[in-house]
Amino acid sequence: MGQLISVLFVVSGFVTLLSLLLPGSESLHRSSVLAVGFAGMLVGSVAWFLPWSEWRPSTAMWLSVPIGEALIALHNYYGGNDPYRYGLFFMVVYMWVGASQPRWTTVQLLPLTLVAYEMPLVVKAGSLSAEWSALYAIPICMLVGETIAWLATELRRTAASLEFQALHDPLTGVANRLLLEDRIESEAARANRHNSYLGVVYLDVDGFKAINDTLGHDQGDVVLREVAKRLVDSVRATDTVARVGGDEFVVVVPDEAEQVPRLVASRIAAALKVPFALDCGDTPVAVSIGVAVGAGQDGMALMRRSDEAMYAAKRRRRVVAS
Repeated sequence: MGQLISVLFVVSGFVTLLSLLLPGSESLHRSSVLAVGFAGMLVGSVAWFLPWSEWRPSTAMWLSVPIGEALIALHNYYGGNDPYRYGLFFMVVYMWVGASQPRWTTVQLLPLTLVAYEMPLVVKAGSLSAEWSALYAIPICMLVGETIAWLATELRRTAASLEFQALHDPLTGVANRLLLEDRIESEAARANRHNSYLGVVYLDVDGFKAINDTLGHDQGDVVLREVAKRLVDSVRATDTVARVGGDEFVVVVPDEAEQVPRLVASRIAAALKVPFALDCGDTPVAVSIGVAVGAGQDGMALMRRSDEAMYAAKRRRRVVAS
C-alpha cells in the first residue's frame, strides 16, 4: 500500500502541473500551484522508500492523509476561482484510504476534508459558486473512496479464502502438508536461534480402513474430523496441527522445555481414548502415536523420526518416544 500512495502522490502532483497549461483566471497564482505540484511529486518519491509494512494501517493513514489534505488546501487557496482545479488531490486521500483502510473511514475524514476544501476559499473570500462547487465535490470523493473500499474488502476476503483453502485440509480444516512443512522448518530455525526444543508428534488411526469398510466413508470422515477437533483442543495456540495423509496427523510443538512435547502427546492420547459418537453408537478408536524431540535439528528430519516412532508404537500398541 505504500507504493500505491507514492504513485497517487506523484500522479496528483503531475496532474497539478499539467493543469497550469489550461486557461486560468487572473486569480490563479501559477508559481504557487507549480510549487504544490512539485511538492506532491516529492512527497510521493519519498513515500516510496518508507517502511509502510512495519506500521499499523491507522498509523500509515494519519501519516499520509494530513499531507494530502494540506495539498488540497494549498491548491484551493492558490488555484483561483476555477472550481475544476479543486479536486485533484482527492486521489491521494480517498483512493488510498479506500484501498487500505476499513470501510466508512472516508466518512470519519469528512470534517478534515471539509476544512481542507472550504477554508481556503472562505479565507480569501472566493466566489459563492466556487465554494459550492468545492462542497459538491466532497460527496463525490467519498463515493469514490467507499466504492474502492468495498471492492478492496471483497478482494481481501476472497484472497484470504483462497489462501486458507490452499494451506488447509478441506475435510478437517487443519493445516495441510504444504503449510506443515513451512511451519516445521520455520519453528526449527527459531529453535536453533534460541537454543530451544522442537517436538513433532505423529499420529495414525489404527484400523481406519476397517472403519470405512464396515461403517462407510461418511462415518470415516466423521472420525477424521473428530480426531482433528480433539487434537486442536488438546494443544496450545502456538502448536500446529496438520493432516498429512488419509488417517495420519502431525502436531508441531515448539517449547523451551524438552518434556513439553511429550506432555502434549500424553494429553492427545488421553483425549483420543474417549469413544467416538458414530451412527452405530459410542465406538472406541485406537491410535498410534510417535514423538520426536530435538534441539538444533532439521525439522523434516524430526518428522521422519516421529513417523518411525509411530510405526514402532503401532507394532507395540503404545507411545514410543525417540
